[in-house]
Amino acid sequence: MLRLDVERLEESWQGQRDDRLELLRRLVDTNSHFDNLPGIDAERAILRPVFEELGFVVEELLITPADSPRPRAAHLVARRAGRPGARKAMLIAHLDTVFPADEGPSTLRVDGDLLHGPGVGDIKGGVVTILTAAALLADQGRLDDLELLVALNSDEEVGSHSSRGLLRELAAPCDLALGFEPAFHRPEESVERHSIIQHVIRRKGCGREFFHLRGVAAHSGGAHDKGASAIEALARKVVDVHALTDYDSGVTTNVGLVSGGRSVNTVAPVAAGEIDFRFATAETGEATARAIKDILQREENVNAELGRAVTCELEPGGGVLWPTLEPTSESEVLSRTVCEATADLGWEAEPIARGGASDAANAAAVGTPAICGLGPVTHGIHTSTEHSSIPALRAASLIAAEVLARLSEPPAQG
Repeated sequence: MLRLDVERLEESWQGQRDDRLELLRRLVDTNSHFDNLPGIDAERAILRPVFEELGFVVEELLITPADSPRPRAAHLVARRAGRPGARKAMLIAHLDTVFPADEGPSTLRVDGDLLHGPGVGDIKGGVVTILTAAALLADQGRLDDLELLVALNSDEEVGSHSSRGLLRELAAPCDLALGFEPAFHRPEESVERHSIIQHVIRRKGCGREFFHLRGVAAHSGGAHDKGASAIEALARKVVDVHALTDYDSGVTTNVGLVSGGRSVNTVAPVAAGEIDFRFATAETGEATARAIKDILQREENVNAELGRAVTCELEPGGGVLWPTLEPTSESEVLSRTVCEATADLGWEAEPIARGGASDAANAAAVGTPAICGLGPVTHGIHTSTEHSSIPALRAASLIAAEVLARLSEPPAQG
């Protein structure tokens, strides 16, 4: 049975639809690549007054990461008190995206019901879903039924180095956490036409390593035997790191970025790379992290005659960055609530597992029940074809509002 009046819910959505699409346009049109700190600052400036209009108290927290030398922008934390004794819900999204500013203009393109643009689903559509759901609840006088805490960090796409501790601290006193990463559809459906909406109850954990190799420069024609190629050492390490992939155990490794060399006619004195690895259990995650470090820190004698090996320096902040998100009896209650609310609104929900990491796992790491994938259904995430749709944004917003209304009620005692 619906907790919200469905006719008023639809009227409220129609009444704010254009404003929410305009907000999404402003967000997508603002490049917020993880290294574009002014862009992320601009994103916060857009969002702050929208949260404040709904009665949220907003903080912007600039935290220097203890385990990474890379500077990051401030995070946005929005709090709204509820009625006395209200349950406390944490809503999680992020400000940063993976799309560099030099890849082209960051613009929202509307094609009928389709919404195209960098970050339109991951994760700007998720942020708009949070705000829309809050407004829908306010229109029915239900926004005070929960104490809401919204966390939008600025470094999710690069490891949550400066926000991991904050997210766990914020999550610890909460009764539940919902992540607004994109939802998914089945292969035979599409972002604009889907009857089944998939949310995420299990995610792989994720780790990263950033490394620099130092070899010995030499002229590639006149003194080749006096050089030690950092690029050759890099190639050996790439092969060995990729060999750690084991689909049966859920481990994947990917050297996704490499660079190196001085010139085409110089034995390469330097090389560098970045590794992403995923894992299904904490044990395989730690084992994979150790194995990768062993490979990277191994000296490579690419020129035995020279007697000088290629050496490696690891950047701070590597290793396991996100834990796995595992179902628990309490998170399964959240998933059932999503399924029931979705069905009562006329769609079908399906809980799934995904390989992508999420900061919902950081909430779960401190014992707070958490699920993810409550943003709009999106396709082509992290690619030039990323797209969502107006129907997907509508569905996600209505479902989120109804789910929050149901979760405001004390859980049934078994």
